[in-house]
Amino acid sequence: MAAAAVMPVAMTVAEAGEGYSSGGYSSMAQKEMIRRQQQVAESDRLRDEGRAAYAAGNYKEAYDKYNESLQVLPDAPLLQDRRTFLQKSLGDASIAVAEEYRRVGKYDEARSLLDNVIEQDPNNFNAKQKLEWIDDPIRSNPALTYEHTQNIDK
Repeated sequence: MAAAAVMPVAMTVAEAGEGYSSGGYSSMAQKEMIRRQQQVAESDRLRDEGRAAYAAGNYKEAYDKYNESLQVLPDAPLLQDRRTFLQKSLGDASIAVAEEYRRVGKYDEARSLLDNVIEQDPNNFNAKQKLEWIDDPIRSNPALTYEHTQNIDK
C-alpha cells in the first residue's frame, strides 16, 4: 500500500469519468484532467514535505502538511490508496503532536487531536493509549499548564 501511495498517477479523462467527444477529448475535459493532475502533483509535494518534517521530528509541521495534502487530493476512486495513506500518516502525526502537547500541559488540544484520530480509526491502539495517558496522573501532571511550562522555559 505504501508503494501505491508514492507512485505517480496519470489520470485520463476516461478514468476521471469525464465525457468523450468525437475526435478526442473536449476542451473542458482536457482542462479538468490537467487541473486534477496538478492537484495530485501538489498533494504529492505536500506529502513529501510532511514526510520530511515527520522524519526531522517537526510533528506539527508534518501534521499541517499531511492535512493540506489530503485537502488538495481530488476525491477519485483511482486515488483511494493515496487518500488512505495520507489519512494514516495524518493519524500518526496527530498522535505525535498530541504527545508533545501532553508533555507541556496542553491537555485539551491533545485530547482533541486524539479524539479525531479515534473517530477516523476506531481501532487505533496507540491513540487510545495516549488518550488514557492524559487522564493518568502518574504520566500527566494534572497541575501542569502550558503557561507554567512557558515560564520554566523563560
